Amino acid sequence: MSHGTKRIAPAAVAVMLATACGASGAEGDGDGDGDQPADMQVVAGGSAESRLPGYVTDVDVRDGMMAVIGLRDGETSVLWQVNDGQLEETPLPGMESMTDVAVAPDGSVMVVDASGIWRVSGSDAQLEIADDDAQDTAVRTENGDIRAVAVDGEGRLLWTVVGSEDRTTQADAHAKSRHPIVVHRLDGDQVDTVAGSDRPASNSDEELFDRQQDPPAGTPARGFAMVSPGPDLDLAADSAGVYLLASSYVLTVSPDGSLSKLAGGVDRDAPGRPFTDEGVAQELGMEITERSGISASDGRVVIADFSFTGEFGDNADFAWTGDFTNVQQRLIDKVMDGAVHDAGAVLVEDGHATTAAVHAKAAAIDGDWLYLVGQVDDDRDQAILVRTRVPDWR
Repeated sequence: MSHGTKRIAPAAVAVMLATACGASGAEGDGDGDGDQPADMQVVAGGSAESRLPGYVTDVDVRDGMMAVIGLRDGETSVLWQVNDGQLEETPLPGMESMTDVAVAPDGSVMVVDASGIWRVSGSDAQLEIADDDAQDTAVRTENGDIRAVAVDGEGRLLWTVVGSEDRTTQADAHAKSRHPIVVHRLDGDQVDTVAGSDRPASNSDEELFDRQQDPPAGTPARGFAMVSPGPDLDLAADSAGVYLLASSYVLTVSPDGSLSKLAGGVDRDAPGRPFTDEGVAQELGMEITERSGISASDGRVVIADFSFTGEFGDNADFAWTGDFTNVQQRLIDKVMDGAVHDAGAVLVEDGHATTAAVHAKAAAIDGDWLYLVGQVDDDRDQAILVRTRVPDWR
């Protein structure tokens, strides 16, 4: 695969957005007993004119600009975008193992694949940040693999690096086998470390895990030793901070550079309704897998949580409802019946947490709107992207 700048084949199709005309619905009264969300609106998928024919990996939305990445026909990497009411499909045949996506303020899209981070803009793709073994790019990441990408409130690129296992000296090999987590930021031409250290302290793995799940108050994020327990790692950012999703918790790097725990705790019971106040987010247990993701907007954070996969099939309160066409409804019914991608969209706001929706493959937050991807796995993989307005559940 060549690196640097390359020209992508022109977008396959640009079609008018197929959006259901459901009523906006009344916002909840915030009584803490659960609020019925507004009817959902279809953003893409579920019609001949607006289809997501593939397996979705991730979604991101920024100021109404939507980006979805996935595989079409199980083979071709694809970027779907919705801008100004149009769905555009852009094949990315040169990209392999796409794992994360983030929309930049200028509308370009950052995509993580096996080579590093690509900026896709129109018909061009530029390799902005490269993994260890990539060549011919302005910025290279040393000593690790890129796992996730985000763009902060000032439009600066952030990414996580997790140490791999190929150092040469004995001391280096020991350090690298610990899979240190580092969050970097590109500020102009300067690469800064936002959080973590590529050489963790000599603590045991158990000590490091315990410490990083709940850092002491006022802990500086830069230089704080963190290690990755596995591939379940994601990143988000907004004007309120940088958010690192790892294992069963979420950490926040505040604008002053301090590190704190945002969410994660003990096991909890499944909620009975959407937007039920489930208490303090720092005590909320979650099951994070490599399929999980995180999104942030204006201080709200959404996490794809797999604590209750398959447990909401008979709960009508969590059904996706709206003014759908017959074709859209059939696709949504298949989404409701499936359990493989039955993640809960956990919303954290003002320090509290709620399960806003379930049956999602991926989720994103943009202002007052919650976006959900429903995925159908059959001989014709299909996805559908919907959105619903967040009620005043607090």
